[in-house]
Amino acid sequence: MSGDPISPRDSRAGEHADRPVRVLHVVDKLSASGSTVHGLTRLLSWWIPRFDPERALASVVSLRGPDPGQELLEKAGVEFRYAGSFKYDPRTLPNLVQTVRDQKIDILHLHGYGGWTLGRICGWITGLPCIVHGHICDTAIPAYQRLADRALRSRTAAAIAISRPVADFLVGKRSIRARDVQIVYSGVPLELFRTPPSGRWHRALSIPDGHQLVATVGRLHPAKGLAYFLRAARQVLDAVEDVTFLIVGDGELLGELQRQARKLSLQDHVIFTGHIDDVPSLLAEVDVFAISSVTEGGPVTLFEAMAAGRAIVATSVGAVPEVLEDSAAGLVIPPGDADALAVKCILLLENRALVEGFGNRAREEARRYETSEAVKAFELLYDRVAGVRT
Repeated sequence: MSGDPISPRDSRAGEHADRPVRVLHVVDKLSASGSTVHGLTRLLSWWIPRFDPERALASVVSLRGPDPGQELLEKAGVEFRYAGSFKYDPRTLPNLVQTVRDQKIDILHLHGYGGWTLGRICGWITGLPCIVHGHICDTAIPAYQRLADRALRSRTAAAIAISRPVADFLVGKRSIRARDVQIVYSGVPLELFRTPPSGRWHRALSIPDGHQLVATVGRLHPAKGLAYFLRAARQVLDAVEDVTFLIVGDGELLGELQRQARKLSLQDHVIFTGHIDDVPSLLAEVDVFAISSVTEGGPVTLFEAMAAGRAIVATSVGAVPEVLEDSAAGLVIPPGDADALAVKCILLLENRALVEGFGNRAREEARRYETSEAVKAFELLYDRVAGVRT
């Protein structure tokens, strides 16, 4: 399996050498259940405007819609359309094929179960090369998807994984050939996260003066392990005074998590902010950033917190160990361990020098995971497969 950077070719492939490669990103949906926007949609809003227009012109098609996540793509000036209206809409595949032909697409870049399956069938019909992009390690992958992956293996020109565990998962569970896998970290635009603290969120959320902030950002979903975050918060408050906890995001578990917070007598110390567009300005006011996930591929929030120079405590899932442990840019704990999360948060909250030291190292290390690095890797991969038509 390849974990090394993609090597550029001496020249662009065949018929595409004299014009930009036209790439269509095919996604299942633009938002996830109960949440305002899908993490992938945020990535697309960062990636696509940063492509060199002389090398690649990219657009997005969602297999389901309309979708509230479209607002983010609209703000970024990303061209998008919908191929279907609901999950099993029979018009989706014909519409996808027609979109490919109308836009004279050269490469299909596929995300999600539906994107991988319908996208590769579309590639079969149109003769276009397909790049599959793996974002998660889903151990509950359905049997029918395993069958589809095996049947469509030959329709995969290349694969991208956002971390080493995801790369292993693609090879071991999704029938991807090891030689086809390239690891590309998602990254974030560093310039967005160089925001100095303004006190805006302390005022807007009525956070008491002198309180330190421990925050987590993400969809309110079981995979994020937020029940452990709340249990850890209770332990932290028993040891450290003047701490406020922020859970930033929306999703299906909101009511359940609010009830848990009340049972733990945390209602005066935990704020559920809902979805926030301006995450960078909020992170600028955070003292400790926590990731309590029990499973991940490569959490974008990890790279956001690093870019913002936050002290990080994160579970050893997905890309976290390879990013944090290799650089000493944060503290890593086992997943599903509220006690360990509490201990590390207390350690940081009681030692300002540690907070500043970890934050500075995280900000420095974040340079390796800038969005432009991911975009360059995609451009090189597009060059590699652009001439592959069957």
